[in-house]
Amino acid sequence: ERLATHVRGLDADVVALQELDRGMRRSGGVDQAQVVADALGGRLLWAPTVHRGGGAYGHAVVAVRAEVAAWRVVPLGGTRESRALLVAELDHDGVRWAVGATHLSRRTRTATAQLARCLEALAAHPRPRVLVGDLNLPPRRVLPHSTAHGHHLVTGPPTHPAPRPRTRLDHVLVQGARVAAARVPAPDVSDHRPVVVDLVADRP
Repeated sequence: ERLATHVRGLDADVVALQELDRGMRRSGGVDQAQVVADALGGRLLWAPTVHRGGGAYGHAVVAVRAEVAAWRVVPLGGTRESRALLVAELDHDGVRWAVGATHLSRRTRTATAQLARCLEALAAHPRPRVLVGDLNLPPRRVLPHSTAHGHHLVTGPPTHPAPRPRTRLDHVLVQGARVAAARVPAPDVSDHRPVVVDLVADRP
């Protein structure tokens, strides 16, 4: 409920969340993804990466003020934990956006390969394109791939660990839109700080 309250306060059109439980014993069987989606009054899109004990763990996109035209989950593989990219085509204010959300491996080499796969998969969708999530990579490792695929990497303050951030692991990559504003709030509901970005689509 605290997470839902904080996320609702961000007043976002689209929200991407990583490391959520649905029906897992360790989190009391709560469907965390649905709790947040209900609080936002949005449509939940879900990408499970781990199934255990009748529950699941993964990441989600909640379309709050956007219509879902299509969506899919792209497997990314992984070593200890399988990873995935959730891609949603969302109609907002007359523009169709492609939003990819993911949570990459903690192993640098694996995460780097997964990032390249994410950008390749996203390229099959219409512009504007946005890739968001916990990439488990610092900006210096994200930037070469972002640039090579024609994306702008949104810069800003560190995001992890939340109480005293030292590095930025949570990123937004944009193609076909400009960044009107960006900020990193400091809620006390996660070990990461959220990245909030206002985007304006390029004119055709």
